[in-house]
Amino acid sequence: MQQTKSAANSFRCAASTERSQVHQLLDNCIHSGSSQHNQPEHFLSKELILAIADLFTIPYNGIYTQWEQTFSSFVGKLLCVTNCLKYCEIVEMSVKSYSPAKCLSKSIGNIATAPDGTLWYTSNRPVLTQIDQRGRVLSELPIKGFKASPLAIDSNYTFWLADQFHFARYTRDGKQELLSGGKGIRKGQFNTITNIDTLTDNTLIVADMYTHRVQHFDTNGRFLNQWGGYGIRGEGKFNYIGGVTVTENDHVFTVENAIPNKCERVQHFDQAGKFVQQWGKEGTGNSEFTSPCGIFNDRKGSLFVCDSYRLQQFDYAGKHIQNIPYPKMKKWNWSHGGAVSNNGTLFVCHSQLGLWMYETN
Repeated sequence: MQQTKSAANSFRCAASTERSQVHQLLDNCIHSGSSQHNQPEHFLSKELILAIADLFTIPYNGIYTQWEQTFSSFVGKLLCVTNCLKYCEIVEMSVKSYSPAKCLSKSIGNIATAPDGTLWYTSNRPVLTQIDQRGRVLSELPIKGFKASPLAIDSNYTFWLADQFHFARYTRDGKQELLSGGKGIRKGQFNTITNIDTLTDNTLIVADMYTHRVQHFDTNGRFLNQWGGYGIRGEGKFNYIGGVTVTENDHVFTVENAIPNKCERVQHFDQAGKFVQQWGKEGTGNSEFTSPCGIFNDRKGSLFVCDSYRLQQFDYAGKHIQNIPYPKMKKWNWSHGGAVSNNGTLFVCHSQLGLWMYETN
């Protein structure tokens, strides 16, 4: 509640010239609906929504009555209201602190969060291992054909796995339903899959390193779309994709790790592959990277980029939040992904150093 009030106070304390613009935009949203402002320019976190909702209790230059009258359609208006957020600072994302990492397994491929809140990971054994949010092993599921694989779990509790040139779909009881792909550069072919993830409609996003592209497939493995192509720092182009992650509102983030061309960066796309923004460069400062290979998100507004020396946390707009240190050991080259449990625990994968867990303090 304190954070909500602070956010609302930040809103009220905007400069007077900007405040009048905010008033006008809010007023326009109320009277015109979402037709004119149906594409949000910023993401809405839970805290931000609460902050705006808090304005309903504030007599704010006469707008209060209008807001009160349209409360029933408030949620629909949020897509409009996001267009005014560029005029003022609304909310600072809360920063969690993490305990030192604990090693859970020396053998790891990748990890994903399931619909029931548990997590599953692949390893050098032909099984999927299920753990709870504290890292305790719950069960193992035999999986034929894939070991240490990229992994995604959709809302139907379907497992998607991949090797270098193929992806497959498995049922909750481990039965393979689909196998697709092949080596090549045509649509539906691959040359080293680095990571996979699913959209909210359970379709599949695949990052392919050496064809420098992202491909999109339906739930039956049929090709839908692709974007990318080779390019050094060009918008929407790739120079060796190290990872991909999909947020709760179906935005796609990628990370590149091309060492010879110093192309370390994050790129942001909508679900159709339209370029939104990018950030990052080679270096060791905040928002700089050294051979980043993995990227994942908590589906609550935070991105985590697996750098060679640390985890970096960002919001979806690319604002740096904090650095999270790796365990004190040799350089973490090829830390290739992770997942966040519902209670905020971080799980980070490294192909040689294993699966590590960071609990919140």
